[in-house]
Amino acid sequence: MFCVECGTEGEIYKNGVCINCYIKNKTFTKGPLILDIFSCSNCSSYKYKNTWIDESFENTLERHIRDNFQISNELKNTKIKTYCDEKDKNLSCKLIISGNLNNHQIEEEHTLQVRLKTVVCDVCSKQFGGYYEAILQIRADKKLYKNELKKIKSYIEDFVSELHTKGNRGLFITDFGEESGGIDFYLSEKGPAYTIAKKVQEKYGGEIKQSSSNIGMKDSRQIYRM
Repeated sequence: MFCVECGTEGEIYKNGVCINCYIKNKTFTKGPLILDIFSCSNCSSYKYKNTWIDESFENTLERHIRDNFQISNELKNTKIKTYCDEKDKNLSCKLIISGNLNNHQIEEEHTLQVRLKTVVCDVCSKQFGGYYEAILQIRADKKLYKNELKKIKSYIEDFVSELHTKGNRGLFITDFGEESGGIDFYLSEKGPAYTIAKKVQEKYGGEIKQSSSNIGMKDSRQIYRM
């Protein structure tokens, strides 16, 4: 059969044309000229949809490109490469999207301006505002010495850091203070607070007591501090 475009005899790929003419006359990728990416001025996390993520700028940029660019599903094993020059808070980027089509390598180049906008993420905003949902109170039958309080404090801080590293970026210690021979930790989330209490109990013994207080309404629901 003959290609209706170039007249070459051979296999017809689609719409009466050979694969070479099909590739020559088709655009496989298209997208905007400008992308806005939000980053937190305090913790340097990036906003993706409605979530703040601790990851590299390159990974965040690729997420936004894949969401905002139309990439033909004819292309297989697509890859994205970006080459950016920084100008103030704007990045001038050369974007190359590549993929395979019927054993042919396709590459299309785009010019993209990335505008970096700094704000404060929800977690950092809560930290700055002294937000907490639970108070973990460590008490003993006898007075706890300074070195004992220091060990307990270090143990809890390490465990909070471990939970944070595993993906719970909303968990943090808002404040702490020595009270009545013990120590209080003000924690940003109720659920992990009980988990931390269990870990302290497993290491040091004792019992867990829990109480709550009503601190108001949010979204037509009662809010309790544990």
